[in-house]
Amino acid sequence: MDIVKIILYIILAIASLGLIVVVLMQQSSGGGMGGAFGGAAEAAFGKHRAKTLEAKLGTLTKVAAGIVFVLCFALTIIEKLAA
Repeated sequence: MDIVKIILYIILAIASLGLIVVVLMQQSSGGGMGGAFGGAAEAAFGKHRAKTLEAKLGTLTKVAAGIVFVLCFALTIIEKLAA
């Protein structure tokens, strides 16, 4: 069980660093909180959004965040069962 935990911690560290890199690669929307509620809908539902680099980085961010969440959840359960 210890080897599994070590492997999961290593994967978690790599996924966390990957998430940081992907988030830092994204361009700032520059709208602040106003852009989050107002003009962001047009950008989110634009005609060619799926083909842009920003859309791909957004998808990659969601995937990396999901991986980090699942690994944290799994490691928490493993730690509780081992105690």
